[in-house]
Amino acid sequence: MLSDQQLINRLTQAQVKHLVHQDGQQWVLFEDQEYFWLTLNTVVQSIMAKAAPAQLIFNYHRQLVKHLPKQFNSMIELGLGGGSLIRYLLQQNSRLDYTCVELSPLAIDWFSQYFNPAGHPINLIQGDAATQLAQLPSAEVLLCDLFSDFGSPACLFELDFHRLCQTKFTHTMIINLLPRTMEELSQVVRLCQQVGIAPSQVIKLENMRNHLIILQK
Repeated sequence: MLSDQQLINRLTQAQVKHLVHQDGQQWVLFEDQEYFWLTLNTVVQSIMAKAAPAQLIFNYHRQLVKHLPKQFNSMIELGLGGGSLIRYLLQQNSRLDYTCVELSPLAIDWFSQYFNPAGHPINLIQGDAATQLAQLPSAEVLLCDLFSDFGSPACLFELDFHRLCQTKFTHTMIINLLPRTMEELSQVVRLCQQVGIAPSQVIKLENMRNHLIILQK
């Protein structure tokens, strides 16, 4: 398997299938014979192998799934990207009740057109993560995989958002945090502690800015 960086570098040889400027952001869909790439503001959000759509390409996804419960039947994901986890988890359990909240209508449209070749039935909700999450019933697993301006969005540094999240999972929550500074990481850990759930693990991913914050009840 090619490394994350090798796959990202391969973008220079891929064709631009779609390029859209929307709300001050640049979304690009790249394609070659083997892969689709989804980028937001030049940052690669997702890669899908056409011959194996359910394959987890990024190392952070492969590390993340190790911390999910061995068995679970419901999950909420905040942030769609290219839907890598959706494809993987629904291949493992086709009955999984999977809800995903995504702000960008374009990301949802491209997922439906290009990144869901199996036509997995999932509940895709377009809207602000916190606003939509407040209206959803709790799930066994909550994954917060949000990205904004080359880092994590403002809601992840707000106490009210963490109070809300605490009420929306019954087993495991995972935050994929892209801190710009170590103080941002410390701030999110403190907020988790303030709402009564100290992280069981904080995992720094090798050669990446991503930190996985694991919380369990």
